[in-house]
Amino acid sequence: WETAYADDYVLEASLEPIAENPNNTNAWVLFDGRNQKQVASMRSVTESGRSPGVTEPRPLHVVHEIQLGKSSRPFSFLRLHILKSKTGWGVSLWQFDVYGFRADELHAAR
Repeated sequence: WETAYADDYVLEASLEPIAENPNNTNAWVLFDGRNQKQVASMRSVTESGRSPGVTEPRPLHVVHEIQLGKSSRPFSFLRLHILKSKTGWGVSLWQFDVYGFRADELHAAR
């Protein structure tokens, strides 16, 4: 994120495209930013820099790292559903990275 970031968002996963079927019953929530227990145990936040052109001090970069549990199911599609901006300006997402393992590689390694 940059200065215009969000804390309230839901990270959803599915085995089929979520956008093609908004009522996709096969989608499930991996992380819910409204759930304080999940926020405390799964999300770490790093802020750096200072946003230029803003009178009050705000970070230029805001990195949210979400550590999923080992019990997470394999998925093919991921959706970030932004519910509310932290600043009221909208949001600016600079980069979205996903790290993990392919399910077939995990099974082959066992």
